[in-house]
Formats: sequence, structure tokens, C-alpha cells
Amino acid sequence: MANNGLNYDAGSARIRWHLSSIGGMTKLSLPEQKKKFEKIALIGDQYQTIVTPGIMEIGDATTAFTAVGWKELLAKLPDEYMSIEFPITTNERHVSIPGSYGIVLDRCQIIGHKGGDIEGGSEKNRIIEVTLRVIMVHERGADGKWKTAARRPGVSPEASPAAKALMF
Repeated sequence: MANNGLNYDAGSARIRWHLSSIGGMTKLSLPEQKKKFEKIALIGDQYQTIVTPGIMEIGDATTAFTAVGWKELLAKLPDEYMSIEFPITTNERHVSIPGSYGIVLDRCQIIGHKGGDIEGGSEKNRIIEVTLRVIMVHERGADGKWKTAARRPGVSPEASPAAKALMF
């Protein structure tokens, strides 16, 4: 779309940690999702003929904050902040594409952070790296329905109550 010689072409991502929209986040690296299978050879077979149903392996997510952004997030977190679980919701949109892509990282927990280097510059330049454990990932594509990569036997595929309330 052009207006007075200017081109407007932009996308946006909205990220919330539980109920809080946090500034100062410079990056969110999503976890890797893999389904791990076991191949089994039956007695007397010389090659594997059976495959287990598989189990999902969800890696850790990482995020980076400026020191100022981390300070703001820390103000919203309770004492012993590595002991709580919360969802992270994201929504990505682009002006030229109808609909949006949504991701919910469910039952996240901060499991580590690295404070960066304090140098002679400003605290705005210092980057804090935060590592998050993620239990389940929900994704929403163009059809508008939330989906997961796999189901766990005996475990509800539903999002946690906190994540469900925030699925926009």
C-alpha cells in the first residue's frame, strides 16, 4: 500500500507473559518439538518391524531482555519466581495476510537466567538471557483452531486453565 511515496508493509508480534505485556524483550526463541520413536525387533527378526507410538520431546525456550526490560518483568514476578508456572502467548500478524499465527507456550517455568556483562556503558545495552522450561506447545494456523503436535496417552490435550483463558 503506498501513500505519498511511502510504503507501509509491516508485521507485528504481540507477546504476553501470563497477563503482562512486557517491553524490553529483544528475542523469543521457540522450543524445538520432536517426536521420538523406538524401533523394536521381535524375537527371531533380523530387522525392526514395530515402532512405538512415540513420545514428544519439547526443548527449552530462550528469551533475551534488555536490563531495563528484565527489571520491569522482575517487578511483575513474585518472590521465588523460578517456582511458578505460567503461559506465554504470542500472536503474529502481517498487514497483507488475513488472519494470524498464534503460539501458546504452556506451563512455562524460568529455569535459568544469565545476567550479561556490566560494562562502562548504559544498562540499556546489557542483555539478560532467560531459559524457560516448556511443557506443551499449542499453535493456531489459518483455520483458527488450536492444535498440538501430538497427544499424550491419559493426559488431556487441553491447555492449562491459565493458557486457555489467554488464548486470543
